[in-house]
Formats: sequence, structure tokens, C-alpha cells
Amino acid sequence: MRRASLIFAFVAVPFATAARAQGYFEARNSAMGGAGVASSRYKAAGFANPALLTRFGESDDFGILLPTVGAFADDETGLADDLQDFTDEFDRIDSLVQNATVTQGDLDSLAAALGALDGRQLTADAGVGLAISMPSDKFAWSLHLRTYVDVTTFADIDPNDVTAIEGAFGATELPTLLSEGRALGLATTEVGFSMARELDFSGKKLAIGVTPKYQRVDSINYGINIDSYDDDNFDADEYMQDEGNFNLDVGASFEPGGGFLFGLMLRDALSYEYDSVVTLGESFTYKVGPVATAGVSWTNDWFTLAADVDLNARERVDEGAAGIGGLGISDDTQMWHVGGEFDLAQWFQLRAGYRGDLENTLEDTLTAGFGLSPWDVFHIELAGMYVDKDSLGVVAQLSFTF
Repeated sequence: MRRASLIFAFVAVPFATAARAQGYFEARNSAMGGAGVASSRYKAAGFANPALLTRFGESDDFGILLPTVGAFADDETGLADDLQDFTDEFDRIDSLVQNATVTQGDLDSLAAALGALDGRQLTADAGVGLAISMPSDKFAWSLHLRTYVDVTTFADIDPNDVTAIEGAFGATELPTLLSEGRALGLATTEVGFSMARELDFSGKKLAIGVTPKYQRVDSINYGINIDSYDDDNFDADEYMQDEGNFNLDVGASFEPGGGFLFGLMLRDALSYEYDSVVTLGESFTYKVGPVATAGVSWTNDWFTLAADVDLNARERVDEGAAGIGGLGISDDTQMWHVGGEFDLAQWFQLRAGYRGDLENTLEDTLTAGFGLSPWDVFHIELAGMYVDKDSLGVVAQLSFTF
């Protein structure tokens, strides 16, 4: 009976150990559909676009973001619920087999439920970050630290297991299952120092920013062989491998007037590949490389509209011609984001947005949130993300501006 419970365990572990394609969580940007390349506040510029460190108010001298935390789970096919249903049904049918009261219809139904799990996937991510920023139009800087975990979990069902369950009538117990579950992903921890300067370009404001950073990348290849897995012996280090490299973000912003601002961000300008450990005879390659995002925003004294779009796809697991694990699964993403903010006297903010994926890997997401900022010094901000009852996220943030 434990074999059935373990097929559910491989879904639970990614959520329990830590964790969307954007690469960071920040409450204001997340509530505005994830847009931020042309609309972020300076205290989040190190995450979204370092050039925006040059955009600040007359009273802004220093900002501390401590901390921002967020998580999102995207289970568009209801995999987690169906795995739980299979777990319960496996235990029930196993008891019937042992008591010789099982029917062929029971076994056929269980086999069909197992087969229906094949190739289905869910994604989950979580993150935490902090930043210390000093805005300026001459020399602005920000120091940030963040950790972001991005995991794709999927089921790889052996068709022989389906056949064996169908043929278990008259046996004393259900057969040993060879089907596997895998959780693949990256846990990235980075320390970055952003610098920016504003230039005069034909009377217009042009800003350039760079963020050299050090990244520690832990690749995750967690696999379950239902026949032999023992959760008492699980050791996360066994399924993870870490490497460290330097990387670079480059950003620019241009303010032509009329409340408009255009932004461009190149994240992870240097390309790296990370090989995972071998688990259940398989290893996977994870890619970290340049992703360019363009953004535009329009702002007046009380309202902001913003939109971003990735100009190229973000790769994660190297899929090969047949998809991840030969299952036809792809986890590439190319996101677009739109959002808006209503700001009441810099004391209370309401935000909403929407985001989608041009690669159709992730479902379209509604976002909303609010901020409380008395005296524009103490800021408490919350954001929520919703696809359906199985795909939800939340971001919470505390910051100070002086």
C-alpha cells in the first residue's frame, strides 16, 4: 500500500522543499501582472531593470526591501488531485485483491486511472529576496540577494504497469509498479550589485544600468521508482548538484515625455548549462541564458499602466526532440504582462493585471494586490495570482523608503 502513497509523494516534495518563469517575486510587479521593466519602483530595480534606479521622487534618498517572499503552483490539469484519487483507489483495490473480493471492473478502472496520469505535469516556484538601494541620476546603486526555485513535476507511467494491474485478477496482491515520478528544476541564489546613470539624450532622459552578479545554481533531479522508493531514506542532497558562476544583467530606460517610459532588460547575458545528477538512470541538462524583455509604461500623479513582453523564449530543461524524458513535455516560456496601479495620495495603492505565455506552457493568470504606505515611508504590500482552484500564488513584502 505504501507504493500508492509514494506516487503522491513526488508531487508533495517540490512544494515542501521550496518551489514562475519571471525569475523573481516582488509584490507590486506581481500584482500588476508581472510587468516591471518600465514601471518598477527603484527599490525593485535590481530585480526588474537596473536602469530604473534613476527614477525616484524628490523625497527619496534610500530604500530597503526586507523581505519579499512569494510562491506559485500551476496545476492546470489537476494532477495533484488525480494523484491523490489514485492513491486512495490503489489502497482500496489492494485490500480487495488481498481479500479475494476484487472484480475485473475494479482492476480495469484502477489501470485506466494510472494510465491517465502519463505525461501530465505541474509547475511550482517560490522565492525570497531583499534589496538595499540608493537612487540617483548621477550614480545610483542597489545591492540585492535573492533565491528562486523553479520546479516542473511530471508522471512517467510504464504501460506494463497498466497491463499488469488489468491482469491481476486472481493474484494475492497488486503488482510491483515500475512507473516513475520526477521533479526537475533549478534553485538559483544570487548576489547582485546594480549600478545606473542617467544621460541627456537630445533633451530626453536615457538611463543605462548593469548588474554584475554571482549565481549559485542547484540543479534538481528528484526521481521516484515506486517499487523501491523509501521516504524515510530521502536525502535532498542526493538529488541536487550545485555550481557557481558570474553573470550579468543589462537594462535601459528612455523617457520621451508625456508620462511615457520605455524599458529594455537583458537578463542573464552569459549562457551556462548545468548537468544534474543521475537519478533512476537519467540525467538532465538545464539551461540559463539571455532573455530580453521590452516594456512600456504611462504614469500620471495617481495612475500607472504598464506592459512587458519577452522577446525570446526562456529555456529551462533541455528537452530534446521528444520532449522532457521523451514524454513530449516542454517547459519553455515566453511571457507577456499587462497591469495597472491606482495610487491614492501615496498612502494606498490598488493594483491588477494579467499575464500569459506565448509558448503556452503556463496558463494565463489574473493578478491583483494592494499596498499600504503611510507617509510614504513604511510599505506593506500583498499580491495574489489566480488561474483556477488548483493554480494559485501569493507574494508578501515589507519595505522602507527614506
